[in-house]
Amino acid sequence: MPTLKVEFSITPPSKEIFNQIFERIDFDVPQDVSNLASKSSPHPSLVPVWALLTEDVKTVGLATIYLPPPQSLELAPVFIGNMAIEKKSQGKGLESFLLTQLVGWCQQKQIRLLTAQPSDEIMPFFLSQGFAPGEKLSSILFKAIEATI
Repeated sequence: MPTLKVEFSITPPSKEIFNQIFERIDFDVPQDVSNLASKSSPHPSLVPVWALLTEDVKTVGLATIYLPPPQSLELAPVFIGNMAIEKKSQGKGLESFLLTQLVGWCQQKQIRLLTAQPSDEIMPFFLSQGFAPGEKLSSILFKAIEATI
């Protein structure tokens, strides 16, 4: 049974990790990986946090979540920007595991709302994980996070 682990960091992963995760996916990894998070950030005041999923010792997935400024952390939603599992590791439940770890991390940080704007291709996955479409924009999904006791 493989050992799965998710580590969170404000430092972007290396270009090698990006290449490994996005191999055979039509995705151009920029030379300056540190700019990737800020280029896709939904707003300049949001802080990217990277989540790297390892299976045994190999990185097989990643996600980026964007935190609001600290003074509004409990009120504003956290946005899932990028989420990917390398091609040869897909279909093993790692997507669900990574998303569950993101939700758990948000719970620990007292974050109450998680949002995502997935592509049509992965929309069913997010819906199956408890996300619901917004009332005005159905392409934006929301998930309320239970408070920990």
